[in-house]
Amino acid sequence: MAIFAVGIVSIGVSLVLFATGRTDLPLWINLVSMLAPVGLAVGLVGVIREAKASSPALKARKLEKESAKAKAAGDPSEEWNLPDLASNDGAESSNKG
Repeated sequence: MAIFAVGIVSIGVSLVLFATGRTDLPLWINLVSMLAPVGLAVGLVGVIREAKASSPALKARKLEKESAKAKAAGDPSEEWNLPDLASNDGAESSNKG
């Protein structure tokens, strides 16, 4: 965000200098102005990485890998076949009995 802000400020300085009649600007102002698109690209990459990291599919894959590791390590809690308390199938079958 800071890279983008510095680039935008530099673009603003360039525009003000052009508006006041200066046509031969220093090279460093032009180079610093290039930070705006670089900052935008860095920000977009960060947003995309954050979105991918918080995706439900990725969390499910991580959980699947962890359970596979626990099963391979011999964790007995993974071997128990406990009913899923969130589903309604178990509750309906016990009420019919």
